[in-house]
Amino acid sequence: MMNTTRVSTHETPANKRMSLIRDTAFNLFNLEVNLGSAEPGSLAADIHIARGSLASVIDVNTSWSVVERTRARAKAATSGNLMVYLIKQGGSWFQNERGQEFQTSAGSILVGSQDSAYKAAAAQGQDWGFHALSVSEHVFTFAADRIRQGGFQLMPAHAPLNGLLSSYLAHLCQEFPKFDGPSTVAALKALDHLLAATLGGKEAWEDGLAHTVSTERCRAALKHIGDHIESPVLSPATIAIHLCISQRQLHRAFEASGKTVAAEIKRLRLERARDLVHSCPTMPITDIALSCGFESLATFYRSFKAEFGVTASEFRGAGTA
Repeated sequence: MMNTTRVSTHETPANKRMSLIRDTAFNLFNLEVNLGSAEPGSLAADIHIARGSLASVIDVNTSWSVVERTRARAKAATSGNLMVYLIKQGGSWFQNERGQEFQTSAGSILVGSQDSAYKAAAAQGQDWGFHALSVSEHVFTFAADRIRQGGFQLMPAHAPLNGLLSSYLAHLCQEFPKFDGPSTVAALKALDHLLAATLGGKEAWEDGLAHTVSTERCRAALKHIGDHIESPVLSPATIAIHLCISQRQLHRAFEASGKTVAAEIKRLRLERARDLVHSCPTMPITDIALSCGFESLATFYRSFKAEFGVTASEFRGAGTA
């Protein structure tokens, strides 16, 4: 497991909050912070950090501010780690050392390094909310050069894989603290493929990219199925629309794992129904079937027995006994 820490103003006296936020920005991101004319007592920060040997994930929620990494500060950076940011809420403005200006919104992805100079501000009246992934440069075999060459930059929203990259990055930041060594390596390798494909450039990543894309599309599809299992209209067509891909692309992703979309929908519905039969002994079987998206009771009864070897009522009776 990774080393996790938290920095919060929750129990920090008002007169020490400003220095806490400034020191944290300096230590984690090599940034200077301007908090404007905010009252010390109104300042807030809640930052969670999961540190690993190859990468760290930082979940940031802080008060509005203007942040800057000057060229002098960039040159003094003690780490050459590459940074990947996922904006969680609101918007922000930033300007890189080339003078290029960008506007971000929820879901935007930024990349750079800890020695990339830039200046940024949260949207007026809004707080900062973002995930930051700090990765040792050697981990990104394919994307590192493009990130270095581009400086602090906004990933192109129109890129075909940008939506998939955003979904994967959100999942990675959420699950990262649970990873062991091999899982961390595999997850960062997949991120490298997606970043390289979105940024363009070298083509050496293409072989690994196909596997990464299929895996992530399957994961995103399964999550969507789980979140909408009660919907009787859930289908490969509706899932493909949600993922912004064609049904053929969706089916190909599942074919790579030896499964079909329809079979996975049925499997997850039956697993949810089994859990409800066991955990909700007073809930009518009919209500369980409907809540799991089965339009026909006959189909539910037949499918349940075929999957588990007993009827739903028999399964409940055995569990009660």
